[in-house]
Formats: sequence, C-alpha cells, structure tokens
Amino acid sequence: MYQILGKSSLILTFYIFHSGALKSRAPNVPEEFFSHFARGVFDGDAYFKTGADVVVMRPGSRVLSKRLMDKLEELGAVAELDTKEDVYRITITGIDSLRVFYDWLYKDARGVYISTKREQFTKRFDYDFWKKQQPKKYGF
Repeated sequence: MYQILGKSSLILTFYIFHSGALKSRAPNVPEEFFSHFARGVFDGDAYFKTGADVVVMRPGSRVLSKRLMDKLEELGAVAELDTKEDVYRITITGIDSLRVFYDWLYKDARGVYISTKREQFTKRFDYDFWKKQQPKKYGF
C-alpha cells in the first residue's frame, strides 16, 4: 500500500538534500493556496518571542522568503528579512502586523493547523495575556 521512498526519490520529488532546508527549493504554489502553504511553514519552523508581539519564521529558501516578504508587504505587515549563511529568517513585529498575518494565515484553514501555534497567536490578541506579561512595580 505504501511505497518506501529511497534517498534519490526524496531528492527528486521533494528537493530534500542531506543538509535539509539550506538547499531546498520553494515549490511554485498558486496564490489561492499560498496561505495554506505558509501556514505549514509557520507550523513547521516559527516561534513567538516570549512576552513580545513578535513572530520569527525560517522559510528555508531565498525564493520562499522573498515571496513571503512580498505577501507581508501587500498585507501591510511590518516585517524584516535577515539572512546569515544561507539561513533566512523573517521577523514580524507589532500587534497590528500579527493580526493581519494571523487573519491571512488562518483564512479558510478548516482545522488544518497545529492548534498550539494558533493558540499562541490568539493569546497575543488578549488583553489579560499582556497584563500578565507586564513587570510588577515596586515588587507587589
């Protein structure tokens, strides 16, 4: 029923190399499915900075990073692309930027996402979450 893929099959089919994402190529995803693809990238390799309205994603390729940056700019999100030794990192900052990214990312998601990642997102839109993150004045 299932076919075992050999190393050469993985390379030809998914562009997976020994060094992983550093040599991966971005597939040509149609615009109508791009938010779904980006959600997979987000679920796979992104994190929230503790106590901050910042998301950091590592798309894995220059082409995908550029396409995501173009989309974020189109959405009006504040984002920055950092490249170091063929590692691409997109940092999205600000609650307004997170909101537009969230709305685009989960539009028509139909339950296909990692729930803990989505919950981390929604916490950032909750006033009580931010209130707990504030340092207490005078130790009380």
